[in-house]
Amino acid sequence: MRRRDQWFPFGILYTLLVAAFGVGVWQSAFRSRPLRVLGGLLVAYGLIGLSWLPMHQRAVLAAGGATLTDTMHIVWSVISVALMLFEIGFGAAALGKRFRVYSIVTVVVLAVFGTLTFIGAPGVSANLPTPWLGVWERINVLGLMLWVALSASCGDRR
Repeated sequence: MRRRDQWFPFGILYTLLVAAFGVGVWQSAFRSRPLRVLGGLLVAYGLIGLSWLPMHQRAVLAAGGATLTDTMHIVWSVISVALMLFEIGFGAAALGKRFRVYSIVTVVVLAVFGTLTFIGAPGVSANLPTPWLGVWERINVLGLMLWVALSASCGDRR
């Protein structure tokens, strides 16, 4: 069984759960505009995951085998990062000073490891060694997941 076949169902489940969480945030926002926007952004971020296109392996890219799906994978990444930053901004505005400080730290971590990812990414299509690239990408993904989980624990801010 291919790795994609193994993780794909979990990816669908994750995106649906993020979207459902966004609906819950929206419904619990009451009169808080930042929370309503955060809820909508979470729904958008979750649903975009359902249309995420795969990227070819590095050997295919290095041999000139890139296709539209590879380009769209990068476009989806840029859109996802923009949604993540807006989510963090609106969550920071809505969920209190301590969470705002945590959100700033999260953005700094995302900026550092996002920059490292951006610098290392051309090595993939050139089929060069990129030993830390996957770690940096996962730090970014897990940084957002942790931020979302902690935002859920901030409770009712009416």
